[in-house]
Amino acid sequence: MIGKCKLLIDTGRNKVDSVFNRSEEVRNACAHPAENDRLKCLLPLDKFVDFVLDCNQLLDSIRLVTPDK
Repeated sequence: MIGKCKLLIDTGRNKVDSVFNRSEEVRNACAHPAENDRLKCLLPLDKFVDFVLDCNQLLDSIRLVTPDK
């Protein structure tokens, strides 16, 4: 919904979808570790930093448009 409704000012739908899809894959690999190497295949160490940076950037964008309580 975030990407589809264009709720973020500085992040496009493709980026939002990419980060959420990758996050879901990583979450599933951690929650259901039937295949020991699945997480390593989804998120090799050389791409881990980029993944974390993308997640942080998306969270910052969400915080930017979320009103304070």
